Amino acid sequence: MAHRILLVEDHTASRATLAILLETSGYDVDTAADGREAVELLGEHGYDAIVSDIQMPTMDGVELYRQIQQRWPHLAPRVVFMTAHRSDRPQTDPKGSPPPVLSKPFTLQRLREAVACAITRAA
Repeated sequence: MAHRILLVEDHTASRATLAILLETSGYDVDTAADGREAVELLGEHGYDAIVSDIQMPTMDGVELYRQIQQRWPHLAPRVVFMTAHRSDRPQTDPKGSPPPVLSKPFTLQRLREAVACAITRAA
């Protein structure tokens, strides 16, 4: 059975491209356009990893991460962030280790590695 990934990205074209890349890598992918939509999906489904942009309107990735820490702390180690801004760094999880951050642009191989590591950390 394929691992289920939640992809959170506000740019429509990037979200669609990343979803296709993850699906062709063997993952089941749900998508959300912002943190608020992601919180709704997290309340309805279980995920093996969450890949989220940091800078988004409505609810950004940092606030989404805080919500995950508070409401679903077991998912905090499963978060991987993406950003085009090197200064973006979310707070650490309750165990003190920061979530990994993929700097845009990144390769498909780097994305696959980050998702695989998130799934392994969660096991």
